[in-house]
Amino acid sequence: MQILKKKFFLYIPYYLIILLPLFIITGPFLADLALSVSALIFLVYCIKIKNFKYFNNKFVIFFFFFFFFFIFILFFMIFFDL
Repeated sequence: MQILKKKFFLYIPYYLIILLPLFIITGPFLADLALSVSALIFLVYCIKIKNFKYFNNKFVIFFFFFFFFFIFILFFMIFFDL
């Protein structure tokens, strides 16, 4: 039963990506939800098996700092009315 549950967990993003064109036709909510769930499952899977090779990339590190730079600027814009 555990093996079946593990394989089903890995096939969820596959089915969501296959259904993505249908989700895009129906509207933005389902498409965004499918991509968000797929990304979260990928992150959980990478953390669970301790496979961090995808995150040791120059581009990933650059975009990580880029993202937090904008979060930092947004924080100061909201709380200090710049």
